[in-house]
Amino acid sequence: MRPTTPLALLLLGATSLQAAPAMAGGLGLLGTSGFHQARVYYYDELDRQYLNRQVRPNNGFGLEVVLGDKDDKLLGVARSFFVVDSSAVAPPDPQCENPVYAVPDGPLYVGTATVGLHWGVLGDPTGFQAHIASNVGAAVITVDSATGEGANLEYLLAEAGVGAHYQFARNMQVYADVDFALRYRKNFSPGGNAYLGVRYLFD
Repeated sequence: MRPTTPLALLLLGATSLQAAPAMAGGLGLLGTSGFHQARVYYYDELDRQYLNRQVRPNNGFGLEVVLGDKDDKLLGVARSFFVVDSSAVAPPDPQCENPVYAVPDGPLYVGTATVGLHWGVLGDPTGFQAHIASNVGAAVITVDSATGEGANLEYLLAEAGVGAHYQFARNMQVYADVDFALRYRKNFSPGGNAYLGVRYLFD
């Protein structure tokens, strides 16, 4: 199978976004960094299962579509981004000789899409404004970077947090969000994500 590149994942995720209206909304670029709790399963020679919980970092970049007028306190936000989940660490276990780990061989490439709302709570929408952020979505593609093959580790994602934006020109904003993040795939996995980005506003 031909290896899947990070750019291909980003382009595939971007197909989930719809074009913004001609006279409202905007487009943006974002970077993200965070962490999540991961369950790492491994097995001994008798096929007995063991569990290790790890906190693993994740980092990425992507695209954003903003829906709504820049003068509004409530904006819709659709994001499509590529994330790299760091490799699991294989801790030594004196109870398990020659453990076999049920995890990808390398970092996990993840194509993610979310939709959400930003509620302005303090300040001027056309200047500096603090907001409450909420997003829901899913990791729609996961690929083992070591093999280029699908890892089948897709998950649901929900986020809630706070942030702020600053409109430094008529059609340009910078923003930052800090969110509590909850992943779900068979089990809940808590964590946190931070976003930093810039937007071009159409109206």
